[in-house]
This record gives sequence, C-alpha cells and structure tokens, in this order.
Amino acid sequence: MLAVADGRSRACSVDKECGSSVCGGNVCQWSGGAPVACVPAGTDTQGTSDGWCSVKADCNCAAQGADCNASHHCIFTKINPDMAQPIPDMAGRDFSIAPAPDMTAQPPAPDMAHAGSSPDLSVAMTCDHDTQCPGTTCGGQVCQWGAGGHICVAAGTDTQGSDGWCNNDAKCKCKGEGATCNLTTFHCTATLPKVAGAKSGCEMSQVASPTGALAALGLVAFALFLRRRGRPARS
Repeated sequence: MLAVADGRSRACSVDKECGSSVCGGNVCQWSGGAPVACVPAGTDTQGTSDGWCSVKADCNCAAQGADCNASHHCIFTKINPDMAQPIPDMAGRDFSIAPAPDMTAQPPAPDMAHAGSSPDLSVAMTCDHDTQCPGTTCGGQVCQWGAGGHICVAAGTDTQGSDGWCNNDAKCKCKGEGATCNLTTFHCTATLPKVAGAKSGCEMSQVASPTGALAALGLVAFALFLRRRGRPARS
C-alpha cells in the first residue's frame, strides 16, 4: 500500500509505523484482525479501539504517559482537545515511573485552612497531574491545567468529573473510594471524599423524665375521677 504525504493509507502494523512520532499523529487502524491503514489519531475510541500497539514504545504518546494496554491499544493517542498548548517539558518524561517532586525546590503550598474561596495562585505549585500536588489522601489538592500554566488548586475548584488532571487511575487521589481516570477527558471521576448520609429513623434511646411521667399519670387519674362522678348510682 502506498503512503500519501501525511502518512495516511500507509501500510502498518503498529502506530509508530505511520510516519509520525508526535503525540496526536496518525495511528494504525485494524479491522477484522488485520491492519487496514494509517488514520488520524482519534478516529476510533481512545483507549479501547484507536490505533494499535504491542509494547509501550509503539505509542506516539508514550512520552506523555501513554502505555499499551491488554487490548493492544495505547491508553490515549492524542492530547486532550481542551488543551490550547502542550506542556513544554513533556518530551521524554514517563509519568508512570516519575519520582516524587523535590518539595524543597518548590514554593510552599498555600495554607488552605486560612484561604478564601480560591487559593493564592502567586504561590501555587506547578504540576503535571494530581499526585504531584500537596495532600496524598482523597480531597488533597489537584492539578488544574490551562493554556496559561498548570497549577495545584483545592480539590473541588472545578466540577466533579472535570476537576484536576490524570493519565491513569493511579494518578487519582480518590482511587481508594472508587475514582478512576476518564481517558476521554483525562479527569478523575471524583476528587472529593464521599459525604456520609444523614441518620434516618427515630431515636429510641430517649426516655421521659420522672417529672413528665408523674404529670401524665396525674392527668389520667383526674380524668377517671371526673368520669366516675358523672355516672348515676346503681339501684
């Protein structure tokens, strides 16, 4: 099969053979158990049917944290479309084995206990994903991405399902409560702890006070007395 200038219609077996090593470049589309042609990334569903790989190195987005899953598809094949610009230092970084950030070289996290409705962005930490932000438990700070920069903010700053940033389930601080990374939007399904439900039903542990009980008995005795006075005498 002959390849055209942009790599489409090229014969392939894995994504890297489509003539592009850039995240978001053409991927290899398979059908019926056989490769068909190189097509634009995102032609099929991310993580389940887009492109083809046998190892992580076959993924065009491997440097951004994409891996080859058990179904032989890269977990993502292009940068999330709401990103105006990629992160400048993403090239060559493998987030699946990235060490924890050196906190001594970072500015201190804002004191959220005394913060107002939003954190002080002038001292907010920079980040790539949620687990690089302060607080390792569910409800800890998350990474808010934007064209102007990527910073740690309080969990819940954005709507649940659009809050923070991840590229796999391990980057979700609420994974222990069932949160997963949505590989279509690259946000964790939840970043805040679940709220415990309020108690329902009557409280049966309360008992009447002695004074109240005696008052009630007195009223009953008085009512019986009046009732007896009103009866005619038997002949």
